[in-house]
Amino acid sequence: FSFNDQISTGSFGTSGQKIRVDNGTGTATWTLSLAADAGATSFWDGASSDYDFNDPTAGALDGGDTDSLGGQMTIDPSTSTITPEGGCTLTNISSGSSGSFNEGVTNSITLASAATGADTGCYWDITDIDISQTIPPEQASGNYSIDMTLSIIAS
Repeated sequence: FSFNDQISTGSFGTSGQKIRVDNGTGTATWTLSLAADAGATSFWDGASSDYDFNDPTAGALDGGDTDSLGGQMTIDPSTSTITPEGGCTLTNISSGSSGSFNEGVTNSITLASAATGADTGCYWDITDIDISQTIPPEQASGNYSIDMTLSIIAS
């Protein structure tokens, strides 16, 4: 462990593991978002210790949320790559903006969306969404997991 908070970074949606939004409906509008399975009280679960994904307190310390854990995850889809299926376009398809999970305030983050006028009967592959996680000081090393769900909601 480190005596200071640390930031771990990664990429969600790699070239070999794309996020595919397939809109086979006649409705053009949809939203793709990411949230923790167990809701706002979820946390990174380890064998001997845990840490938070949605506490905005500086230095990854525990703040005023409902648990006694520090740490925060930030998702930045603004630099992602969206590739349409052949014959389809990116018209009215947009990446979400950078956001950090914050218990009770930001419980899900929009990764991409389609507005009126977007193609229907098409799919789009999304890659290279930046993710960072602030890890609390003195956090024990080990394997941690958190279950999260991608949701595609037509509107």
